[in-house]
Amino acid sequence: NNYPTMEAIGALRSLGWQLSEAKELVVTHRHFGIGYKAFIQSIEQGILLPQEILEHCDTLATFSESLGNLTRLFLSQPMHDVHKTARTWMEEAGMQVRIDAIGNIIGHYSGRTENAKTLLIASHLDTVKNAGKYDGMLGVLVGIAAVKALGNERLPFTIDVIGFSEEEGVRYGKPFFGSKAVIGEFENAWLELRDSEGISLREAIQSFGLN
Repeated sequence: NNYPTMEAIGALRSLGWQLSEAKELVVTHRHFGIGYKAFIQSIEQGILLPQEILEHCDTLATFSESLGNLTRLFLSQPMHDVHKTARTWMEEAGMQVRIDAIGNIIGHYSGRTENAKTLLIASHLDTVKNAGKYDGMLGVLVGIAAVKALGNERLPFTIDVIGFSEEEGVRYGKPFFGSKAVIGEFENAWLELRDSEGISLREAIQSFGLN
C-alpha cells in the first residue's frame, strides 16, 4: 500500500492545493494504508463529486408531498422514492444497504477486518414544511460521496452512512425518532402518538411496510 510521497504531493499541488494541506492529506492516506492508485482515484473523484452531490440534492428535492415546495414528513409516501434512489447511490458506492424498523436507510461499507470499529456518518431525510433542499439531505449525500471516493479501497474501520427517517418532529410533534432508534433510546410508548390525521406511529410504520 506504499506509494511515492512526493509524487502524491505533486499531484495535489498541480490541482492547486497548498503544500501544507497536500502533505497533511498524503500523511492521512498513508496512515490508513490507502494505496497510491486509490489515492489518485479519490483525488480525481473529489474534483467531480461536489457537482454530483448538488445534482443528487436536486433529485431528492423532487420527492415531495406538495407541489411547488419541498415537504416530506416522516414515513410519508415520497420517502419510498428517497429510499429507492438513495439505495442505488449507496450500492454504486460499494455499500450494502438496508432499511431498519423505524425507516432509517443504512449503507454499510465494510472494513478490512470483520470486527473493525464503525464510523457513523448520518443526517436526516425528512423535512419541515416548505423546506430547503440541502437541509439534512446534504449530510447524507456527502457521506455517500466520501465512500464513493474511496474507490472500493477498504479501511481499518467500517463506515455506516445513515439517512435518518425522522429528525424534524413535524408529523408527531416529537423529533429524533431515527437517531433515538439507532442508539437504543426509542421508547415503545411513542408508538401510540398520533399525527394530525389521527394515524398512530405504530400504524404509520406498518403502512410504510415496516414492522
